Amino acid sequence: MPHISSTVIATRADPAPAFMDPVRLPRVSPRSAPRLQGGPSPAIRRVVAFMELHFAERLTLPQLAERCQLSMHRFATVFRRQVGIPPHQYLCRVRARHARQLLHQGLSPAEAAAAAGFFDQSHLSRHFRRQFGISPARFAAACRAAQPRRTPPPSRPHPAGLPA
Repeated sequence: MPHISSTVIATRADPAPAFMDPVRLPRVSPRSAPRLQGGPSPAIRRVVAFMELHFAERLTLPQLAERCQLSMHRFATVFRRQVGIPPHQYLCRVRARHARQLLHQGLSPAEAAAAAGFFDQSHLSRHFRRQFGISPARFAAACRAAQPRRTPPPSRPHPAGLPA
């Protein structure tokens, strides 16, 4: 079994304020770490891809388990062993990651919560703070502050010398 360090560092391709680099993910215990060296099985990879595409929809454990042709309990166990976290926690992380992109694009926390599939803004706030260590509102404010301000071009005198 491969050794897993106490802290996993994730890198992102999307631009974000400097204080967000790198994002520190929660510590992974050896017990919950992926068991397979080759990564998740093809069935679990299909479910992960499905979750990545349909994160904003209401996804249920029986629905996901059916995609793997496993019982609900067996699916939850296999998913946790191969991915490292339970299916619901994985889905919440995917939603929080998407909400972070939406906040960076200028959406309000309430709009980002709805678009990312969270029930409401407080649901987003709880998961966002747990994953990124900052509230969605503060993250959005930091993104707005980090964007360069657009200054209007200097005014030019009217060609005829008259006021504009």
